[in-house]
Amino acid sequence: MPRQHRLLELAGPRGTVALALNNSALHPGSAVGSALGGPALGAGPAPAALPWAAAAVSAAGLAVHLAAGRRSRLAAGVSTLGSYEHS
Repeated sequence: MPRQHRLLELAGPRGTVALALNNSALHPGSAVGSALGGPALGAGPAPAALPWAAAAVSAAGLAVHLAAGRRSRLAAGVSTLGSYEHS
């Protein structure tokens, strides 16, 4: 579980919260994959086509992830408070 060790390192004292959020995100992902896989198989394509459909969904997820990361990096340089600083 190298990812979990990395989360613990990065999150510091809130490592357990980071692990809980990570695991909470994995469960809906598994459920959505199953929910999409069943109807995909029931729609008629050969089971050999299922990995290609999964790859397409993964590519879409990667595109959303990269777009969100880019947007996050752009927003990090923008101050929402302007020149105001807390004293």
